Amino acid sequence: MIPNEDNLKRPRFLEGKKVFLTPMFMEDVDRFYLWQNDRELLFVGGPSVRPMTMEQTKERLKKSLSEKDNQHHAIIDCKSGEFVGFAVIFSIDESSRVCEWGLLLDSSVHRQGIATEVGEMVLRYIFVDMGMQKVKSSTHSGNEGSIRLQEKLGMVHEGNGRRELYIRSEYYDDVRYGMLREEFFDKYGEGN
Repeated sequence: MIPNEDNLKRPRFLEGKKVFLTPMFMEDVDRFYLWQNDRELLFVGGPSVRPMTMEQTKERLKKSLSEKDNQHHAIIDCKSGEFVGFAVIFSIDESSRVCEWGLLLDSSVHRQGIATEVGEMVLRYIFVDMGMQKVKSSTHSGNEGSIRLQEKLGMVHEGNGRRELYIRSEYYDDVRYGMLREEFFDKYGEGN
């Protein structure tokens, strides 16, 4: 695990008031491993709740970091240097200029405005720097926090895949959101 003081020296790819985003490395695997085995935290992510060994976690992270249509960003607390989560931009389609995004935050930093700050930084990066024309996101109907976040960020509810996800012996809808380039600029403007 990268010590907190070393995290503070990492490049600040996107920086907010509370956190900054920096590229994820294999050295981040220890914290990633803990999150991959936290049932309560992974419930918000969907149906992939299953235990993973450290080796499986390393393989999964290595594969994901090597895929050219994925970007993984570690979320680092600006003051403490603590690695508090990660944001992912994935399924990047350069021809249609569409991608998806998501994030996971350690439960110790929930309800502190970090998800909103990260979401706004990531959306600005997607539309301004990457030049995408649409971003998509999805969650499940049991993840009320993610639903509130998507709506707060200005994402538009595009529909549900009814009972498409089976998590902990219950069915949930796959709740889909999207935002178009012009919707982003209408909400957030052109400035930084």
